[in-house]
Amino acid sequence: MNNRSFGIVGFGNIGSKLAYYANQLGFKVYVNDPPLCDNNFQFPDYCTYLDLDELIAASDIVTNHVPLDNSSQYKTVDLFNSDNLSKCKSDAIFVHCSRGRVVNEEALSELLINSPEMQLVIDVFADEPQIHEYLSGRAVIATPHIAGYSRNGKLNGVMMVLDAFEKFTGESFDKSIIASEYRETTFRNECISEDFVYQKIEEYRKIVSDSATFKHIISLNKSERMQEFDRQRKEYPARFEYLKI
Repeated sequence: MNNRSFGIVGFGNIGSKLAYYANQLGFKVYVNDPPLCDNNFQFPDYCTYLDLDELIAASDIVTNHVPLDNSSQYKTVDLFNSDNLSKCKSDAIFVHCSRGRVVNEEALSELLINSPEMQLVIDVFADEPQIHEYLSGRAVIATPHIAGYSRNGKLNGVMMVLDAFEKFTGESFDKSIIASEYRETTFRNECISEDFVYQKIEEYRKIVSDSATFKHIISLNKSERMQEFDRQRKEYPARFEYLKI
């Protein structure tokens, strides 16, 4: 039986999908999203809502999917800091893929130095295009802020522009060419397994090989790293989504 837990901070478009699949894979799903909670949002019955500190302490995997906010009552700058990161399980997996400054990088570095069994997955950095050298090297997967760079995401953006243009002008366009570019599907419930999901994500997104490519820039000097970070983002190859609800 899978007794592991998945802690998801931010229950928007990505966080809600992640919660769905984590539940399908047998994880206990913990969520934290104060703006939704304060507005009496009804989270799915397979999600348990926890305060942030409780979620961090209870989760085997912690991931964040929140916007960067430094002004409202729901401030997210340094949302993860030395006080609450210290509550992480010693063998937890921390996934950082929203905005760089949501996590205090020095606090996260100190935690990882003192917790050799912890694993890190990182896609965003506080001072892009500068990267945090230690976190990049320490991570099992590190990528140059390309979590939302799927081919599907770009096609969705084009579709949204065309839909808005059609609404504004009253004209219509043949969007079948764009639609034909999509390569996404869902898996049947009976096919769900961690190995299957890993295989398909790697097949469609090639995250492991992209991470290896990114990590080559760690050996470069500061100026070269910044240039290479930007180049990898601008020249990111076509990668497709596999999972959707």
